[in-house]
Amino acid sequence: MKRMLLITILAAPLLLGGCSEKTGQGEAEVQRKSITGVETAIASLKTYPESIEAAGTIKAATIGAVSSKAMGTVTSVMVKEGQRVKKGQTLLTIDDSDMAQKVAGAEAGLKEAGFGLESARRQAELTETTYQRYAKLFEANAISRQEFDNITLQRDTARLNLSGMEASVRRARAGAKEARVYKGYARVVAPFAGVVSEKKIEEGSMAAPGTPLIIIEDDSRFVLEASLDGRLAGLIRPGMDLRASIDGNEYTARVTEVIPSIDAATRTFLVKASIKGENLRTGLYAKVTIPGAERRSLIVPAASIITKGQLTGVYTVDKKGVVTYTLVRTAGAYGDEVEVISGLTEGDRVISKGAEAAFDGGLLGGAK
Repeated sequence: MKRMLLITILAAPLLLGGCSEKTGQGEAEVQRKSITGVETAIASLKTYPESIEAAGTIKAATIGAVSSKAMGTVTSVMVKEGQRVKKGQTLLTIDDSDMAQKVAGAEAGLKEAGFGLESARRQAELTETTYQRYAKLFEANAISRQEFDNITLQRDTARLNLSGMEASVRRARAGAKEARVYKGYARVVAPFAGVVSEKKIEEGSMAAPGTPLIIIEDDSRFVLEASLDGRLAGLIRPGMDLRASIDGNEYTARVTEVIPSIDAATRTFLVKASIKGENLRTGLYAKVTIPGAERRSLIVPAASIITKGQLTGVYTVDKKGVVTYTLVRTAGAYGDEVEVISGLTEGDRVISKGAEAAFDGGLLGGAK
């Protein structure tokens, strides 16, 4: 019995030695599962412009607050919010009864002044004819100096009266024109083509001069406005192109105006840029990307990035083809490439295609 126990104890080290892995001192290599059907890429340094992000707002290039030039009761509102209008289209009307009376009075005054002018003109022509006849008689000593002076005075008086009546007609004509123009103020029209964005008055309300009644936006042109950090003042200039992301769509905005003054409270300055494209409207939020100085970035294909829960990493391949899941930190994306700021170095080999089939500790076989 003791002999059998001794044999068992001596055999145990031999069994244990047969299960161990060989090391680099002549021992057998670890058996690894092969990974196939993948492609690899080399992490490399590339030069990209450094960008700065800011918030902006989209506004129509032209926004008109339409108001009345006359006070009166609104008799009709002929548009609604969201309606497209043409230049000169009637938006609303104002009670013009008082205006019509003023026009009638002014036109009556003009007519009366016209009659007076015609009478003064005939009188001037008559006295001028008489004066010419008397002048010849006076030269022939057929009449006295007093008679000639009297007819001269009548002629001059008629001329003066004619001049006064001509001035009266001009004033009456201007008054009638003004009254007609004022009556035209009862019809409020669109100053330009666009879309009614806001209606501030209803039928029966009182309209006052200078008070906005309807807001119209020219939706054919838009402007991006952004308040930027004052430290960027020397970087932004007219003609520069900015990138704007709006509701998931990308646009290009060209800087048209830089307001140099810096707000004392926010330490920002205002930049305006023209922007074109579909689905733009006033009030939209825009994420603005401003190009900065160029910098060198370590880049890998976006397809090589593998997320496991809250971990982000890539599968790296060493010189022997061993695959290891390596944690990395990423920054911005440049198309189909991603910047890596830690975890890799230039020249590292990563699985760039088919990474979902890779696993930690595998051996790359048939890699491209």
